[in-house]
Amino acid sequence: MSRIDMNIMIVGTGYVGLTTGVVLAKLGKEKKISLTSYCIDSIQEKTEMINAGTPPFYEQGLEVLLKEVIKEKRLLASTHIAEFINDVDIIFICVGTPSRDDGSMDLQFIQSASRDIGNALRSAKSKPVICVKSTVLPGTTRNVVLPIIEKHSGKKVNHDFGIMATPEFLREGNAIHDNLHPDRIILGEMNERHGRIVEDFYEKLLSGVPLLRMSIESAELVKYTSNALLAMKISFANEISRLAETIPGVDVTEVMKGVGLDERISSKFLNAGVGFGGSCFPKDVSALVDFTKRQDLVPHLLQSILDINETQPIHFVNLLMKNIPEDLEDLTISVLGLAFKPGTSDMRHARSLKIIEHLKQIKKVKTIKVHDPIAMETAREELSNLKIDVTFSKTIEECIQDSDACLIVTEWDVYKKILPKTYQELMRNPFVLDGRRIYDKNEFSSKIKYKAIGLGEISKK
Repeated sequence: MSRIDMNIMIVGTGYVGLTTGVVLAKLGKEKKISLTSYCIDSIQEKTEMINAGTPPFYEQGLEVLLKEVIKEKRLLASTHIAEFINDVDIIFICVGTPSRDDGSMDLQFIQSASRDIGNALRSAKSKPVICVKSTVLPGTTRNVVLPIIEKHSGKKVNHDFGIMATPEFLREGNAIHDNLHPDRIILGEMNERHGRIVEDFYEKLLSGVPLLRMSIESAELVKYTSNALLAMKISFANEISRLAETIPGVDVTEVMKGVGLDERISSKFLNAGVGFGGSCFPKDVSALVDFTKRQDLVPHLLQSILDINETQPIHFVNLLMKNIPEDLEDLTISVLGLAFKPGTSDMRHARSLKIIEHLKQIKKVKTIKVHDPIAMETAREELSNLKIDVTFSKTIEECIQDSDACLIVTEWDVYKKILPKTYQELMRNPFVLDGRRIYDKNEFSSKIKYKAIGLGEISKK
């Protein structure tokens, strides 16, 4: 791609698609490149919101950038691929790949996007490179996406269009930063010429970022392997935390700090807690388990990652009940944090849902009060679907008022600023159970009971 103007199309305006489109439009301006991001979604309401400068979901820093690129006409949302197909050089497929009940991948959105692109290409004069950025298992781009596009377009790969796998490595809550400052770019190519086109595209916008070109299937597997390894570190830390709780004087946070100083290991993702959630780790590890089984292999380690994560919220609630005096009845439990992680309103596979669900099964628990700075409406819908009744508190103070225990479930900064004396003054029976290790145990006095994941003893009384 020798010219300095280029247009891209993003099919799918979720966390990956919209943040990618916005950031690439922003980078185009910074690099003095004429670049427009055409963001496509099948839901007209979403495209209207985007064109008005309002993101259809919360993501830190997104709204400011979206308004900027919309005002400068560097991004336009639409429901029609065919309207812009002749104007684009690269098409990124960024639709969701959710899990089915059995853990396998649901490809309906990938298939639909591929049909729509194929139909648009049928009468197009352009020869775009189509990049699958959605998380898909090895073989999906070549054996699912490609045949559908060829069938509906009547055209041939490598002659009329290119096909590649370009996985994303974004963290929800940090997607803008990760798009602006990626730690690597992975390009899975079928054709060397198309690989050079996309490499040149990224070199113009993100020069200096490590870039690897490889086969399509290798690129697809890189994404799953990365997420499985990170999820494994979390589950490993959580399993060690359970052991730490049985040994007086042991604090798993101190243990993992010591372990993480080994440069071969690093301290990242070794924080013990209530488990991982979100749109990536649970579904990606589940899909990799299912894929491995279909290769006639036994995914011992991968399955253990899921098993530990599934039982960690139950372990957390059991830890709560072990530290509640037996004579206390009609308990009021406060839950601080509902989103699966700070910086987002996403409730997909949120550990808070599992914790609340388990709390509801305990007869001694009469009232559950919840709070989250961002995800309250999303949580209300999720809990309603589960037919779970809780009390939604508008403020932190309202949530912990007259409660018998406060559970820290999401590590929002606003919760880190709560002083121990606030718990002491507002709670009926001051007991803080720290599921994300956001507090220094030594700051809690004898008047407040403090317990945390991976802490082998209750702090001084």
